[in-house]
Amino acid sequence: MASVEEYHDGVVSVPVIADGEEPFKMAYQHDLIVESQGQVRAVGSVKTSSKDRLDKIFLDKFLYNRLTNAATPHFAIFLKGVQRKGREPHFGVHTTFLTGHFKGYTIKRNPIRRRLLL
Repeated sequence: MASVEEYHDGVVSVPVIADGEEPFKMAYQHDLIVESQGQVRAVGSVKTSSKDRLDKIFLDKFLYNRLTNAATPHFAIFLKGVQRKGREPHFGVHTTFLTGHFKGYTIKRNPIRRRLLL
């Protein structure tokens, strides 16, 4: 039987286990949640810029996976990952990824697969 996948935004309730008990749950709000058979299969974030928001995606993945004891894939979509530079009439653009952050987090913390879609 084929699995039915559901795509939506919303909040995922994550149990926090301490000393073998669940004293409370944490709410994780996400832009895109992929579920199959009632289980979260992937979590996505939609951001308008990468400069100030890239770190949060890696932190969210690390904490979510640590709290759920799972290896749930996380991904990000950046709508405007460039900034203008220069002055009229010599405008240009440059990327907003802070130098080395994506590579450093991917190598030393928890990889998020990078795929450029043009």
